[in-house]
Amino acid sequence: MRGRLLAFAALAAFGLERWAAILAPRQTGRASAAWLLALLLAAVCLGVRRRPGPAGRAFAAGAAVLAAVPGALLLAGVPLRLLAPRNWDALAAGIGRGLAAMPDALIPYLGRGDSWPARTILAGGGLLVALAAWLAFRPRRGEDGPPWAAAVALGALAGVPAVVLSGDRAILLGLVLLAGLVALLTTGSGAAGEPSRRPEPRVAPVLLVLAAVTASLLFPALDSGRPWFAYEAAAQSLLRPPERFSFSHTYGPIRWSRSGRELLRIRAARSGYWKAADLETFDGRRWLTEPAGDGPAAAADLARVIVRHPAWRRRVAVTVRGLASADVVAPGAVLSVSASLGGVGSAGTPGRLRWQQTPRDGDVYGLDAYDPRPSRTALASAGTDYPAYTRSLLAVGLGRVGGIGRGSPVIYQAGRWGSGERDGAAGAGYQADLTSADALLRDSDYAGVARLARRLRAGARTPYAYVRRVLAYLSRGFSYTESPPPARVPLAAFLLSTKRGYCQQFSGAMALLLRLGGVPARVAGGFAPGRRDPRTGEWVVTDLDAHSWVEVWFPRIGWVTFDPTPAASPARGQATPNHAPLASRSDVPHGRQGNRDLAQTLRAPRAARSRAAARGARGAGAPAAWLLALILAAALAAGAVVLRVRRRAGRSPRAEAGLAELERALRRAGRPARGGTTLRELEARLARTEPAAGYVRALGALRFGAAGSGPTPAERRGLRRELARGLGPLGALRSWWALPPRI
Repeated sequence: MRGRLLAFAALAAFGLERWAAILAPRQTGRASAAWLLALLLAAVCLGVRRRPGPAGRAFAAGAAVLAAVPGALLLAGVPLRLLAPRNWDALAAGIGRGLAAMPDALIPYLGRGDSWPARTILAGGGLLVALAAWLAFRPRRGEDGPPWAAAVALGALAGVPAVVLSGDRAILLGLVLLAGLVALLTTGSGAAGEPSRRPEPRVAPVLLVLAAVTASLLFPALDSGRPWFAYEAAAQSLLRPPERFSFSHTYGPIRWSRSGRELLRIRAARSGYWKAADLETFDGRRWLTEPAGDGPAAAADLARVIVRHPAWRRRVAVTVRGLASADVVAPGAVLSVSASLGGVGSAGTPGRLRWQQTPRDGDVYGLDAYDPRPSRTALASAGTDYPAYTRSLLAVGLGRVGGIGRGSPVIYQAGRWGSGERDGAAGAGYQADLTSADALLRDSDYAGVARLARRLRAGARTPYAYVRRVLAYLSRGFSYTESPPPARVPLAAFLLSTKRGYCQQFSGAMALLLRLGGVPARVAGGFAPGRRDPRTGEWVVTDLDAHSWVEVWFPRIGWVTFDPTPAASPARGQATPNHAPLASRSDVPHGRQGNRDLAQTLRAPRAARSRAAARGARGAGAPAAWLLALILAAALAAGAVVLRVRRRAGRSPRAEAGLAELERALRRAGRPARGGTTLRELEARLARTEPAAGYVRALGALRFGAAGSGPTPAERRGLRRELARGLGPLGALRSWWALPPRI
């Protein structure tokens, strides 16, 4: 057994030395520590072989292996706190990030910001040599044979670096590896606990010389320009490709993945809307990522407002996970980026940049950004001193308008709020004055939208008041769906008839109304804030967070974010219509309540004010009314408590089990329900597949005591098909794991 131990020690040292070369700089110290750990595990296994009884040997060997695994992880640089059971999910996520970055990593690996790929490489080498030690010296019954499994593990330890590292010592290193493997395989032992037997003396040298000569003769022919097997292409075909997004609007059903795949990790002190693109051009049907303003003038104006508000500058670090995009993703306007990933160029609008080379998984870049967080008071008092270039940010394409301009494409421009400018229109070779511009608008597909804009603007004293009225209009009677009904003029139909859509419809419609009302606005594309990882402090952004919102220009402030999309959308972290946690808590329109209050004001402002005044006059001299109201409120509260207790008492265990199974299925499929999600909201999310929606309805009937026997097998199959949507080739298997058939 001493001969096997010496052969193992030499081969493990050689393999770990080669493995350490995968990282730059070479991690020789950690490789040496892993070698000592493997020898310790081998010594423990040798000592265990002499313990009486198979149970004792198995227990001691298992304990040694369990000690070797955390040892290998700690040597790889994994923080000790992640080895605690409560942090295993974070440990698994980190190792997953490291494995996902491997296919695109350049060897020797330089690190490039994210530490998990390097940790995963080091841990892999340590675990390989620990596994080989256990396979070579584990307690066994009867006579030991050659440790073939250990030889395979050590061969991979030295062979993988030989494949991924280039060099001119391939033959020499191959001979060393061959000698070590032959030495390991030709040393044996007797029965467990007995002295080892000497190998046949002539076998090892003969095999070594024969293999060396054969390899030397075949090597020139095998080392051709074309590989026998394109393993890199095969590996890439099995891996899930990174996600790509086009932020130009389409208004059709959502086509990109909605599996919950992680795309970005952003280290920032506070949340933000992570923008990738500006959509400034409306071509008569949809919003496009084409610049519409005067670039130099816009850049100069942006610089002026940044100087006025240095507190709104922020520094963030972005880690690329599963996103393939050259856009620099940032909160607000990008001011500068780190140069570690190469050069950047303009993306067409001030504050937007693009990488000259698309970042890969694991790449990290830091940036400075300008992200305004003004209070409601500041927005209301911003005034109307709009720069001249913002006139182009009021352009609205009307498409082809017949009768005027011979059916040519027409651009309509409202006058800027408070400027006294006249509305105008332009087409192929002509300019229209106010009267003819108005006629063009009336003859277009957007006549009803223009009337709506005028109605919402009536009575608004400031652009901010108009913005809030538009938000209020979009907050009532509109619903969220990712399969909107088709329409020839999508945004007009959404605003005036269907009132169903997802973030593209809501943001595109709001920006259109604002421009027709004389307020410079545009659409932004990127990602909602996502969720914050409490352990790392990073904001985790997935493909469910792909989003579209609105930016409105305010003088002396800049572009301010507004999000009209309902909170029922899958995008996480949507905060308020004006998302910023502003100067004071009392000054923020929290959640959707601000929209409801505005909607009530917009519906009947005069009647509401008169009723409030009448209530105030009566209440001053009627304390009995207040007493009656308090008694009624107490009675209602008591009734609610009694009803809740009765519902809990009569709650169906079957319904509770069904709800738990549904929650587990959504989580396993990568579509976890947010906290506070109701069954009605979940049914709306699954509305595109009637059996899936019926599954949720049936659970609701059980849950709330209505008639019914629960979901049918057809509804269960329908939900499984919906869960598999967008999960790729293995989606069906994942959906069966998430929601297995009932037996």
